[in-house]
Amino acid sequence: MSQTFFLDFSAPDTDWDAASNALWEVIFEANQPVPYPRQMPKIKDWKLFSQTLANRINAAISAICRHPTDNNFSRLRIGGPLGLFGMLRGIEILRRSLTIKELEDSYDDKARRLSKIVTNLGGRIHIICSREMWRRWASGSFIESSNPPGKVLALAWHVYMEPLMINDMDDEEVFIFPSPPYLSLTSRTVQSVVWNDVG
Repeated sequence: MSQTFFLDFSAPDTDWDAASNALWEVIFEANQPVPYPRQMPKIKDWKLFSQTLANRINAAISAICRHPTDNNFSRLRIGGPLGLFGMLRGIEILRRSLTIKELEDSYDDKARRLSKIVTNLGGRIHIICSREMWRRWASGSFIESSNPPGKVLALAWHVYMEPLMINDMDDEEVFIFPSPPYLSLTSRTVQSVVWNDVG
């Protein structure tokens, strides 16, 4: 499998102050502990920082979900401090920041709205990472198979998993999703997939 794409959402926002940039750098320092609120820089606009961080994490999750299938089975490398680890550290910083008074004074509906955002981000990462792991594990097993149609089946599996990754389905909906992968091929043309060859 070719792994040529890397998940990286570490670019800072040009509108931030020095304190915001300092905390942003901390998010991607995986060898350092996540700071507690009393250790965080005095950020002037917590609303802007929190919204930007939440939006970046959501965009990173979407990048994982929407990485396209190709004939080389390229995958998006999501691990490392600039990817998944940074996302998890960012969520934890948002969670810990709920106790910061300045945030409550500047954020709409105080910290309640941010609390909901943190909960939704955590739940979404949990679901997407589980499905991404399943997508890669099964695909790798198909490709390593000594059976010649293994690569064809692997490609079909990737195409089948695309709607499961992109659509907001819960676990029960995924379980009852139509089993034959060819159902998802109606909206996508993949010449290499010929089900008669799978046998």
